[in-house]
Amino acid sequence: MSVGKSILVFFMLAGFSGAALPASDDFPSRPIRTIVPAAAGSGTDALVRAFIVEAVKRVKQPLVAENIAGGGGIIATRTLMAAPADGYTVLTHGPAMVTNMLTDPAAGYRMDDFIAISAIGQISFTFGVSPAVPVKSIQELVTHLKANPGKLNYGSIGSTSLNGLSTERFLAMTGTRVQAIDYKSAPAALLDLVSDRIQIYMQTTPLLAPQVQAGKIKALAVTSDARSFLLPDVPTFRELGMPDMFVTVWIIAFVHKSTPAPVVATLRQLFSETAVSADFVARQRAGGFEPLVKTGRELDDYVRQEVQRWEIDVKRTRAATGQSAGQ
Repeated sequence: MSVGKSILVFFMLAGFSGAALPASDDFPSRPIRTIVPAAAGSGTDALVRAFIVEAVKRVKQPLVAENIAGGGGIIATRTLMAAPADGYTVLTHGPAMVTNMLTDPAAGYRMDDFIAISAIGQISFTFGVSPAVPVKSIQELVTHLKANPGKLNYGSIGSTSLNGLSTERFLAMTGTRVQAIDYKSAPAALLDLVSDRIQIYMQTTPLLAPQVQAGKIKALAVTSDARSFLLPDVPTFRELGMPDMFVTVWIIAFVHKSTPAPVVATLRQLFSETAVSADFVARQRAGGFEPLVKTGRELDDYVRQEVQRWEIDVKRTRAATGQSAGQ
């Protein structure tokens, strides 16, 4: 399979600002390859490239953004697995890295094959409903669904997609039943939500927010722990007493597990300092992302919790569809 790659190199042309990182021997002595498991121009791609713009102010070597799309992100992950464990290849990935491992026996990796360097950013999901649904809150929706079991539809980008798993989590938690309607793309499902062909759709907040702001759909809750700056009047599920509905599309940088500890320390300092820089945070918000400030042991714990959370969802979906772990 041929993999399209789009490479952008940000070179420092006239020195660099900020304090120089302490050297791990001479690391980095050449460009750092930064893999993006998405097409050029996507939201993830834009975030990583914005991150690179800020990162190169803190290191003498350029970072190279390389797009390796395909396989739902599996090809990009395998690329890191096959690369030398020297810190010169970094993978930026999201929750699909976890769900791919859990749902595809041929994925060929485990999360403990990698070291999480630093979080880069995150996006929440928004629970959207059609204006035709006569509810104004999650509580009212649950009552409505229980009175109309199986009569409403929700948009799904696949049973093992983040939005499909998250919606099924909500239905399991509330003891309600809604029919899944599959779509090939997130925007296609959103169009049908606006026109009431489907009544429920959980998707990333930057995608749904413009339609909410225009009054074309209703937002009942967001899945992050804090309210979204894009929809400040919309409560979180945690506020509504449903903290287990926490979902974010995080972007975290990973290296191979055999990367030398001094190199890992240098990369963690570079990435964590960049992630909290004022200029990068401003770039994040411009793209609809929000900060996710985690590194070291805290980040390791966060990734483990994410694996546990998505594993429960995947097992639930397999049980509902009669699939075994090897399917």
